[in-house]
Amino acid sequence: MRRRVLLAAWLAAIACGPSGTGGTKQPAPAPAKPAAPAPNQPSGAAGAAVTLARYASSDARYAIDRADTISFQYPNGLQTQVVERSMWIRLIIGPGAATAPINITLDSIRVGTVPRDSLISADGLRWTGTLEDGVRLGTLIPSSHHALAEQLVGNAFRDLIATLPPGGARAGAGWTDTTSTTEQVAGSEVPVTVIRAARATGRIGTPATVLLESSSSVTGGGKSQRFGEEIGITLSGTRTRAHHVSIAGQVLEAEGRDSLAISFDLPSVGQTVPATQRGRLSIQRIQGPR
Repeated sequence: MRRRVLLAAWLAAIACGPSGTGGTKQPAPAPAKPAAPAPNQPSGAAGAAVTLARYASSDARYAIDRADTISFQYPNGLQTQVVERSMWIRLIIGPGAATAPINITLDSIRVGTVPRDSLISADGLRWTGTLEDGVRLGTLIPSSHHALAEQLVGNAFRDLIATLPPGGARAGAGWTDTTSTTEQVAGSEVPVTVIRAARATGRIGTPATVLLESSSSVTGGGKSQRFGEEIGITLSGTRTRAHHVSIAGQVLEAEGRDSLAISFDLPSVGQTVPATQRGRLSIQRIQGPR
């Protein structure tokens, strides 16, 4: 009995949204290798001459919508928890060649049926970091600690800026990169490795834009002691992203999906709990005051 109580309490605590039961267990998504990149040569198609050299200095506001569905396979059945949140943020990229300062301010956040009063203290929370060589986002550091807001924001801020290859992204070209970082996974910080295959497509118009599409394999694992005991977490899965960026270096919009298989190892109750997490992300630039 104690095993079931501890197990249920820990799993319930890692979610921020409403939960429910029902359905049968979904098969865990198998780890997938990213699609092979296109050769680093123009394709010759319309728009192939379009190049995004770097992200530019800017001051813009964005609406970010993120939803995650996590299904846990309990010993006695399936439980599904859904976390949906909407954020409005201000992104400022300062001038700089090798490094440029970045400030992200959380205007406000809303989460499903969570009372707004419990989230209003996060309004105005700021993250600072750097844009390195104009092509990649460095580490973001919050100005103050707000556990709930940081968990809800998760990794959404890192999706504001897609990493470009050295020298910029040329339409028709493909590239790969590997990053090792720490991400929020079911409310815990977990080291992950992301192997990404990306491709750029040019769009000639007003304004001319570059579509950055990527497919990534994600693997990771670590230990969490967030709830007073050591929990082992391992994960693997896939991630897709699509960013629309003007050739002037302004992010216009982005969208993406995640599919992860996660395993939670709870030594104190002698139980390993498999889970699946599926997420969707939408980022829209806001024109004018919100």
